[in-house]
Amino acid sequence: MNGHPEVFRLLIDRRACVDIRGVRGRTPLHMAAYYCMEAVVRLLIDLGCDVNARTNDGETPLDVIGGWSKAPEDLSLRERIEHMLLQAGAAGSSARLAETEIESGTEAEGLEIESGVEGAVGEGGGNGAAET
Repeated sequence: MNGHPEVFRLLIDRRACVDIRGVRGRTPLHMAAYYCMEAVVRLLIDLGCDVNARTNDGETPLDVIGGWSKAPEDLSLRERIEHMLLQAGAAGSSARLAETEIESGTEAEGLEIESGVEGAVGEGGGNGAAET
């Protein structure tokens, strides 16, 4: 992926699916958010990707921003990506909301933690390699 929006544009021009899923249910938007690829996040949003797609574990792109251990530690970059996703209508998972409420000292009354999504499309091995 390497954060090259021009490569994504070429793939989209050749009819690549912006919401394709890997074996764990991750979409290109999940991966762009995970790796803090601001330009790719913007491009995928502009192309109409599902900003609320959930992985098999119930995570949304909003949940995984900057999750990669080598992601830039630039807080403003992460905030810009979060703002883009929120402006596009993104919502976090129930688990993320519960975690935020616990950290802030508020209670999550009646909150149900989502356990996952049904059947991801795609095949691949769980060898820990980055998936797209």
